[in-house]
Amino acid sequence: MVRLADYVVSFLEHVGVKDIFTISGGGSIFLNDALGQSNIKYYCCHHEQAVVMAAEAYARVSGNIGVSLVTSGPGGDKRNNWSGWLLD
Repeated sequence: MVRLADYVVSFLEHVGVKDIFTISGGGSIFLNDALGQSNIKYYCCHHEQAVVMAAEAYARVSGNIGVSLVTSGPGGDKRNNWSGWLLD
């Protein structure tokens, strides 16, 4: 049986994601585990907004897909606030 986290990570590999920016937490622990077993490089940040800023900068500089992964709770709200600001 395949875990959902393994499927998500294999899909990210399939679409060409090479790097992902993350902050670990209880809500994303299985995805973090699956990332550790994949070919995707992951970079752990210390703050949720830093995760989104790093993914945005990576996408702009490299031309690749910038992916951010944060956990549930207040961190997700911070990410959403920053992403909304980027879209304005």
